[in-house]
Amino acid sequence: MKVRLLTSAGLIDAKVVQVDAANDLALLKATGRSAPLPIAASRTVNLGGTVATIGFPDIGLQGFAPKLAKGEIASLSGAADDPRYFQISVPVQPGNSGGALVDDRGNVIGIVSANTQITFCICISLFSRPTPPFCSFAQQT
Repeated sequence: MKVRLLTSAGLIDAKVVQVDAANDLALLKATGRSAPLPIAASRTVNLGGTVATIGFPDIGLQGFAPKLAKGEIASLSGAADDPRYFQISVPVQPGNSGGALVDDRGNVIGIVSANTQITFCICISLFSRPTPPFCSFAQQT
């Protein structure tokens, strides 16, 4: 399946590489000349580690420019000790969900997922096969 992504350079084509229906995730491979972010295994994450995400919250009010949000790993597990998630102290808003969560070295360690009470991040180790370093990914929430 092909999709189109809106970027600052305009629309670009992407291909769905892998789908994880249980976690509502899709791995996309975008065409063009973008540099990929390195991906680190989520098992390398430490409690209190610095993390950040970039997203596009409320573009009608805040504009189309990306917004940076920083915080820490607040828990190495999510609600009810779910090991598929981290709890993070990053102040995310709708529009950050689905974006990469990166560590202080710029490695992708998870995917931002939020509700109105607690912010969680899906761990990268959820993909059943190794994630190719040249692919981008997205989570639909």
